[in-house]
Parts: sequence; C-alpha cells; structure tokens
Amino acid sequence: MAICTREELLDRLAGCRSKAVQAMRYRLAMLERRLRNQGVTVPWACCIAAWAAVLQRVDEQEFRLRERVRLAIESRQRARRALDERLRRFDVRPRLAAAARRLQAADTRAAQTMRLCISAIAAVWSNSRPSSRS
Repeated sequence: MAICTREELLDRLAGCRSKAVQAMRYRLAMLERRLRNQGVTVPWACCIAAWAAVLQRVDEQEFRLRERVRLAIESRQRARRALDERLRRFDVRPRLAAAARRLQAADTRAAQTMRLCISAIAAVWSNSRPSSRS
C-alpha cells in the first residue's frame, strides 16, 4: 500500500479534474451541435444552466476535499510532533549519563575517604606502638 504525499494527491486531483472538464466540454460541444442542428435554443440554455450548477457543486466539493486533506495532514503532524516531544522528554539516555557521572563522582569520593581513613589509622597505630628505644 503506497501512501501519497500531499503534492502527489493534489496533482492526481488536478489531473482527474482536468479530464472531467475535458470530457464535459466534449459532451457539451456534441450536444450543442446536435441542438443547433435541431434548432432548439431554449433547451440548450437549460442544459447550460444545469451544467453550471453541476460544475459549481463540483468546485465546492473539491474545495471541501482539499480542506479535509489539509486538516488531516495538520492533525497528523501535530500528533507526530507530540510523540516526538514525549520521546525526547522520556529518553533515558540523558538520565543514565547523569547517573553514571554521579556514580563516578561517588566512587572517587569513596576512594579518597578510604585513603584518608587508612592513613589516619596508620598514623594513630604508629603513634600508639611502644617505642623500641628503651
């Protein structure tokens, strides 16, 4: 299943519309020739009025379709942006990096504290030993 872009969809709509207009013009030309051959002008005016109403309705429906496509595209873009924002907000990589930095800092402080404690204990121990000079 292929999903068309907005431009492709508008191009397709334009192509279909131009084909429909061309077909209507051809049909109108054939009907005009036939009516003129028969010498009927009043029915021809009625046909023109009816076709004008049909073309007006087609234009209105085309406008509504374009508007709906635009609204659908905008709503999907808003939803995509909201999902992107949620993904950025709940991304664990920055939190894991901060936790790793805190762990490294705590590890460094613990090692320094242990070295200080060991050196303090060693100093107290060496001062409390009886002197061997007696």
